[in-house]
Amino acid sequence: VAALAVALLVLSAWPMFRGEAVDKDVTWKRIPAAWKDAAADLHTMADDKRALVLPGQLYSFYTWGGTVDPILPPLTDRPVAIRTVTPYGDLHGTDLLWTTDSRLQQDRLVDGQLRPLVQLLGTERLIVGTDDDYTRSGAINPRDAARALSLQGFSTPDASYGQTRPGLPQVRAYQVDGGRSAVELYSDRPGTVVDGSADGVADQFAFGDLPGGALEYAGDLTAAQLRAAAARGAPQAPGTARTPRPVRARRRASCGRH
Repeated sequence: VAALAVALLVLSAWPMFRGEAVDKDVTWKRIPAAWKDAAADLHTMADDKRALVLPGQLYSFYTWGGTVDPILPPLTDRPVAIRTVTPYGDLHGTDLLWTTDSRLQQDRLVDGQLRPLVQLLGTERLIVGTDDDYTRSGAINPRDAARALSLQGFSTPDASYGQTRPGLPQVRAYQVDGGRSAVELYSDRPGTVVDGSADGVADQFAFGDLPGGALEYAGDLTAAQLRAAAARGAPQAPGTARTPRPVRARRRASCGRH
């Protein structure tokens, strides 16, 4: 009986006895120096700015291993935004982050549309990797991403890290000037009212910049508040019919993992 119990115990933990307790697809031997160096340089950013990783990854698989979560956020204590399969942060910020990433990955950007979206996200450093295992991560081919970014004015990076694949460094960084603070407080009035969600914000940037100050989604306001905004002459931006869940806070929340 004792021998049978031992045998059952060994069989139940057979992967551990074979050294396969952890799935090899979500392990790695070492984190590339390119990512460590890129993370270290984020300390030169202003205190009120964040790094943004584009394109995002639904699942964190790289050519050198799988990390479960994106690699850059745990390497730095500076705020980092990246789209993943699980949303983190305020719904409005997540909506804007996912919309910006989707426009890039689906090749739906028009000339000059990306930079103001990146600035609105409070970005000072745009980080782009080329070691993504895009067959499993859910991201686009790094070459396609590089082409789309180049068309938006992000061609020659301000810093490059790691060995280059044909024509592309492992990690590259672009300085983004003129962005809003990652967290901003505004007086309640006036504010730009967007009739829709982040898609409406992105559509507006296809034609020009938004007025400065707070952004408010029409879906967050009562009918009385909308009438009062119209009476004050608050700027309005057309958008889509999709609206996020109502959230009343008048702050630009941090989005992504950080």
